[in-house]
Amino acid sequence: MKTGFNGFNENCLTFPVTSKLAPGTIVSFGSDGKVKKASEDDIFFGVVKNGDSEYATIMVCGAVELPCDSTVDVGYMGLSVTSTGKLCDGLNNKLRLVLSVDSTAGKAVIIL
Repeated sequence: MKTGFNGFNENCLTFPVTSKLAPGTIVSFGSDGKVKKASEDDIFFGVVKNGDSEYATIMVCGAVELPCDSTVDVGYMGLSVTSTGKLCDGLNNKLRLVLSVDSTAGKAVIIL
């Protein structure tokens, strides 16, 4: 049997965006108050579900699978984003619960 987390406590909000963002993009707020792709070391708050060039629906709570580098491990971790858009260890960032890591595929399931 495989463990599944889809749909767990999933909550989404719609925000204006700086430009069209692809589903699965990790996001943060820009200085203009619009949502943008999270830059290296930004404190991210969600992941794009869908959208267009003006607005995007952002998953702000729930379990999500995201690309990660080799510094991510199971348990509570401060997480950040690399320049290539992968999760990485970010000691001083918000603690997130990492539920699973597939180091072969370079993916992790976290709770936002």
